[in-house]
Amino acid sequence: ETISSDMVSKLRQSKRLFHAIDTLNSVYRAKVDQILCGPPSARSQSHSSSSMNHPSIVRSVMEEILPVELPEQPLWQTRFEHFTHYAGSYYSYLYGTMFAEQVWQSVFEEDPLSRKAGERYRRTVLEPGASKDPKALLEDVLGSPELDISRAVIASSNAR
Repeated sequence: ETISSDMVSKLRQSKRLFHAIDTLNSVYRAKVDQILCGPPSARSQSHSSSSMNHPSIVRSVMEEILPVELPEQPLWQTRFEHFTHYAGSYYSYLYGTMFAEQVWQSVFEEDPLSRKAGERYRRTVLEPGASKDPKALLEDVLGSPELDISRAVIASSNAR
């Protein structure tokens, strides 16, 4: 039995159903990570007070960013291993997603299986790899000296 086009379309739409909340959750975790593990400049006055303990910082950021009612004692941070292994750099997931979406839209979206697009990506990103500055890699693959960050932010918020 084959799946109807309508069913495929509805399945694809359902994949994006909670994307905005997932993104806000990532923003929230990135902000908590920066406050707790990042440079002192990441802490606002309200989060730098000696009276603010770890759970109260977490709760304060949750209330600021997440559009949901919160449990009385949120303890997810005890299981969030990024504080141990990648302290201060969780935001890089959001940053990477934003630029990956921009590369997708600029290079692959029109024809994902295009040989020309694949060779362009191989030549401009994969071949130089870590021997080249990441910003220069992005500029080369996008064909622009300026990264369109505002476009990438909008694109990543609408990602599949």
